[in-house]
Amino acid sequence: MKKLFIFAFMALAMFACSDNNALIDAQKKDGALPGEFSISPTRKIRFSQGNLQYCPIYDKWRFAENQYDTCGLAAYEKRSATYSGWIDLFAWGTSGCNENALPYSQDYFPRGYYDQDGDWHYTGTTIPDMSSNRNYDWGIYNAISNGGNQKGLWRTPGAEDYEYIFTKRRNCENLCAFAIVNGVWGIILLPDNWKLPAGLDLISFADQNYIINPNNRDDNLLFEYINEALEDVETTKAIKNKYSTNEWRKMESAGAVFLPAEYTDGGGGYRDEGDVVYWTITPNGNGDAWFLWAEMGTIGLLGGDDSMYYGGCVRLIQDIN
Repeated sequence: MKKLFIFAFMALAMFACSDNNALIDAQKKDGALPGEFSISPTRKIRFSQGNLQYCPIYDKWRFAENQYDTCGLAAYEKRSATYSGWIDLFAWGTSGCNENALPYSQDYFPRGYYDQDGDWHYTGTTIPDMSSNRNYDWGIYNAISNGGNQKGLWRTPGAEDYEYIFTKRRNCENLCAFAIVNGVWGIILLPDNWKLPAGLDLISFADQNYIINPNNRDDNLLFEYINEALEDVETTKAIKNKYSTNEWRKMESAGAVFLPAEYTDGGGGYRDEGDVVYWTITPNGNGDAWFLWAEMGTIGLLGGDDSMYYGGCVRLIQDIN
């Protein structure tokens, strides 16, 4: 009888887990997560289920299966027209809409050199002005195989979208946090109607003494960290929010979004392995574009120094009608 009871209990637990997973998968309708985020007093969006990925040899786009999934350094180094794996770092506007905007471009940074004073001397060709052509937007120009598989269903966030989500929503300071999910660090964004799942904890930016920077993009900072004693602490030691895959599935089911950090390419020999870098579709002058950037102690929208050539992540959004 005891063995029968244990077997029945295990079967029930497996069924409950399977049923919960099925519920979460059903909530990801055509690649969209369930959480709703305000980007203005009258408009809302949903995020895609994961970062955008591309397979060059098959010319195929998809969303990562999990929010914490990244392709990593090995894929970045192998990218080419004939590469059969997946990549998820792109120069700005490289939707593939023409030969100057190929997703697997080897030249994220304009060809040139630094002189002995550290000044950059440009010698190569420039990426054309993309601000007037929406086809340079990855989500508008491409069909995402697990995101409805039709063109025009998604779009890349504008700088104003991230700015509103982080700093202008009601209770915004309590709706974002740093976290480690399945061993990967990044930023958590919580939906407007957030309710923390039972049995889990979350320490928000407000709880960690971050304050909104009133100048926002003028200073390139969305939040400022005012707890100086922790500014120099290593990222993984300072992060209090840590979630296993099972715990994260509960968070995701409640609408949470995770933007994982990844190896990024800043061009010109500069590479960074620990920052959160996500493109917006908003240009910022000739050769520049705004991108969301974060490390422990700082989070902001940056745009400068030929940033269009940087290799960054892309997280698409979908407007709610």
